[in-house]
Amino acid sequence: MLSISLENAFILLGFYAFIASILATLKYRNVINPITSASITQVGMYTILSGILANYILATNAYSLIDSKQTILFAAINFTGLLIPFLFKGSFLTIIFFKIMNFTGLNLISSAKKYNTFKFFCFLLCIITSYCLLLKIGGGGILWITDTRRAYQNFRSGAGLFFLLSQWAITFTFIYYLWSKHPIGIKLLIVSVFFSSLAYFTGSKNNILIILIVALFYRHFKIKRISFYNLCAMGLFFSVLFLSLLILQGSTSSLLESTFYFKDYFDTTTRFLSRFDEFEFHYGKGWLSSLWFYFPRGLFPGKPYEYGQTLIHQVLFPGKAEMGNTPGLLNWSLSYLDFGVLGVFFHGLINGFIKRMAYEYFLKNREEFFAFILMIHFSIWPIFSFLNQIPTLIMCLFVSIFLRLVLVSRSSDKSDKTIKSHISIEEYNV
Repeated sequence: MLSISLENAFILLGFYAFIASILATLKYRNVINPITSASITQVGMYTILSGILANYILATNAYSLIDSKQTILFAAINFTGLLIPFLFKGSFLTIIFFKIMNFTGLNLISSAKKYNTFKFFCFLLCIITSYCLLLKIGGGGILWITDTRRAYQNFRSGAGLFFLLSQWAITFTFIYYLWSKHPIGIKLLIVSVFFSSLAYFTGSKNNILIILIVALFYRHFKIKRISFYNLCAMGLFFSVLFLSLLILQGSTSSLLESTFYFKDYFDTTTRFLSRFDEFEFHYGKGWLSSLWFYFPRGLFPGKPYEYGQTLIHQVLFPGKAEMGNTPGLLNWSLSYLDFGVLGVFFHGLINGFIKRMAYEYFLKNREEFFAFILMIHFSIWPIFSFLNQIPTLIMCLFVSIFLRLVLVSRSSDKSDKTIKSHISIEEYNV
């Protein structure tokens, strides 16, 4: 690939992803599948679109054409690793995922089958509490309501955990409502707009889109399959909406300028590869340092500003991480920092196994609440910001325990008029 022109390299990568998407759609008889999703997002938006913007529209001359072609080559290697698990026949991956779900108790069908007002308001209370702590500890105060984008950019330091808890709680509450109340038609639209409005006050465009994407997948998998042409129309709508949000929040002034949002992913990754002589292979220390993410700075004042992927920013853009300015990177960048090309390939391979397990398990267990959540988050679109697989399972486990608590009220005697309550845990039945 390094010997061909840059234009042909982009075309070949795009054609590779397109053929993979067609074959995956035929395999699953469903255009919404892990390979199509990866083709559109990882390859289409974050590599090809971002690469075209970086090399032709906003060219910075920070690296050579060879460096750009090397980025495309590594993206192809990563995508190949992701595809390999889908080439095998059999259900052994589904069985593995079943054992995980069974062991954790996340395969309980009745977890969110029936709406419970008390539980719903507990979810809402979690949203409100997290958001109030964000306003207080982050320091933005009322700015989080009057100018959400500026608050998002300047007042998350030290309160990032509460920002994320707000997003996670909004998403979980929305899915719980969908699963237990089964809204359709105009009711589904109204509920989606309501929760999108809540997500708006986090200042994140992605959080708003997550609600709409979850609603789309709920409609597609649980109510009635959406036709290919309608999916294309909705995809176009979401794209325009995302770009419009950039204008609304003051990040850009036009739809054309909004497309430049994607430039950083290819540009920053290629800068990293072209200057790799300033780095060294970390052999897993880069990934290990990413665990700092789960330690709140307020409780651990010595927490570094550069860890995980931001170790790359530490060299490319010194001091920017502390200011909250960390340009996007392609998702395999940290794996390259740790283990080079081999890390890039295995990053794709491991993700491919996880995507296939979660997706095919859900197809066989469509009534399970957590199967739906994990299918979306692991296989199609990450709906919980900054949560990888293990922390997501842990969070789901805590939510599962909460949902399985049943408040039982009963009168001991009409004349006594006393009400006794106790909390019990539903037992799991295979």
